[in-house]
Amino acid sequence: MNNIYITEATTDDIQNDQWILLEIRGKITDAIHHAQKLQKKGAMAYNPDFLTKTIDALDNITADIITPLQDKLDDAEAEHRVIHERRVSD
Repeated sequence: MNNIYITEATTDDIQNDQWILLEIRGKITDAIHHAQKLQKKGAMAYNPDFLTKTIDALDNITADIITPLQDKLDDAEAEHRVIHERRVSD
């Protein structure tokens, strides 16, 4: 598995992208919670599957797109930390 964040990115690049993912994940979570509240109130009575499908789609974005990228960023951050520690100890 090629992780461009390990081979090409700086620590600042990694941290910036982690911040963006955190922000987007938070907004998606907020949207899911809002849709669930609407669902409990019986919203979209003429299209009852809309909110369920919307919640599922938002959850899939988190699971299929954000989480794998977050894993790459976490791996790269750990690798950068190891490289930094080696430089400091030499």
